[in-house]
Order: sequence, then structure tokens, then C-alpha cells
Amino acid sequence: MLMCLQNAAIKHIGEAKAKALVENVYVLACKAKVLYDAKMITHSNTKEFTAPINQLAIGIFQVLETRKKLPTKPADVTPVALKFAQMEAMLTNLLRPLIKEKNLNKVNEVIGYFGSKQFLDVFVNDPNYHEFKATLHKNLKALIKERLEDVDIMPPPRACKVHNCSSEALDEDGKFAGSQYCAPHHDEQYKALLKEPNAHHFLVENGSDYDPFVAMADQYFPPNSRLMYRGCVNYIDANAKIRKIFAEGIWEKYLAPKSANQVSCLSAACVAEIQAKYLSGDPACFDAARAELKAVFTPLFNQHFLNTEAYKDYISTRRLDKNSSS
Repeated sequence: MLMCLQNAAIKHIGEAKAKALVENVYVLACKAKVLYDAKMITHSNTKEFTAPINQLAIGIFQVLETRKKLPTKPADVTPVALKFAQMEAMLTNLLRPLIKEKNLNKVNEVIGYFGSKQFLDVFVNDPNYHEFKATLHKNLKALIKERLEDVDIMPPPRACKVHNCSSEALDEDGKFAGSQYCAPHHDEQYKALLKEPNAHHFLVENGSDYDPFVAMADQYFPPNSRLMYRGCVNYIDANAKIRKIFAEGIWEKYLAPKSANQVSCLSAACVAEIQAKYLSGDPACFDAARAELKAVFTPLFNQHFLNTEAYKDYISTRRLDKNSSS
């Protein structure tokens, strides 16, 4: 986590200043060890730090978690900055009689920078710091897991989206953007996408929540076609007992003559076939529609998305490192 903060600081204030701050952390850690061994720092004079340290760690985690859930809304870092200021004051009072003024200044410099509202705001809210934020979030979550569970704010694990898969979905980790799937299923989809880039991956698989693709599709795909395609795929996966209801919903929403969300790019023959079958619950009812929509999407995907920076960024941030969580 310290290296994560150092790299973020390098980006923020430059390499020389950032490395000097981290060197101060190591110096202070050594001083603390010496003081502890000499019994100048003991449990009795540090027990008052337990609650503030826990509150600070939880506060940092919560602001990172909030930013993760609401990526377009800046998070308020003021409460965390105030907790850092409290910690700085407490440490200063504890260490003033024990260390030289120059080392006390190091405490103020380190906490004053990393706990400042200026740094925290950039670290938490600037998209260019996402990789550092994801790394800190993952490691802090593991470090204070029991404490988060004690106060009932530990986020529940996300299940892999593959039906009947009992594994957990992958969390963000550094540059890796996370996944809606477990490691094996994510890797399977990723390799298939590399082998044959396609819109299907971004419509119903791991890329379905990728905002740049959604924006492109809403601009260039026929109106309502993206959502209808997803409905057709979900229809296949639906329980046979509710498939008829599902089919009625697709017909009424996208194909019925008076539908407000009409999908008009399908052939008359395809629409007629669906109209004849949709009340039967036939699993193949929307196969022709899926094929026609895919034929419409493919050239638009190739022209407007495949060679873009957004697509390249998606590929680079979904590559699963061998050491990533599973």
C-alpha cells in the first residue's frame, strides 16, 4: 500500500518529493521500533490510538467504496482529511518528548501531505489515479476485513454471473478493472474476444457495463436494438416456466405495431416468424432476430468502436494477470 501511495504521489508532486516523503515513513518506522524496544512507547500510552486508527481506516475504505459505486460523482474527502488531522495532532503530542524536532517535522510532513484534502481529492476523484485507488481499495479491504465485518459495512462478495457458478467475481486490482465473472470464466471470455472481436461481448458478457461502448451503441445502433438483443439472449437463459411471459414482454416492448420502443431494422419475415411463435415458449423463437441484429451490429462495431482508444483501453484493463485474485 505504501508503494501505491508513493506512485500516486510521484504523479501528483514529482518523483523527488514523493520518494523523500516515503523515506521519511521508513525513518519514522525505525524510530518507533527503537522507542518500542526501549519501552518508551507502550500499550498504556498508545491505547487511545486504537479507535482513531480504526475510524481512519474505515473512513478511507468507505470513501473509496463510495467512489467505486458512484464513479461519476466526486466523493467528499473532508471527513477523511479531518481524521488525518486528528491523527497528526495525537502523534505529535505523543512523540514530542521522545524524538528530535527534525523527526517530528517528518511526521507533520508525511501526514500533512498524504492526509491533506488536496491529495485525497486528487487520489480519490481523479480518473487518472484509478489504478492506485483500486490497489489501495483491495489491500485495505483485506487488511481491515474483520473490523469491517464487526461494524457491518463489509461489502458482500459478488457472484460470478455464469448460471450455477459458485465462485466470486473478480474485484478491481491495480490496472485490472475487475469483472462480472470469476477468473476462469473471465479468462475464457477475454481470450475469445481477443481471437474474434465482437459486439456480443459488449452487449451481454463482461463488457455489458462498459460506458464507452454503451455510448457508441446508443449513437450508431438502430434505436432500442441493443436492449432488444439483450432481451433475446436473456430469453434463452430464462426458466422454461416463465419463458412465455418473457417472450410476451419482448414482443410488446419492441415489435408490436403500437410499441413506443419499436425496433424497425428486422426483416418482415423475421417479425412474422416471432409473431407466430412467441406465445409457444419455443427456445428458438428469437434466434433469427438475434442473427439479424448481430449482422446489423457487426459493421457498426467494427467501424465505430473496434479501433478506438476506448476499445484498446478495455482490452488493456481486462487482461487477467496470473497473480490476480480468483
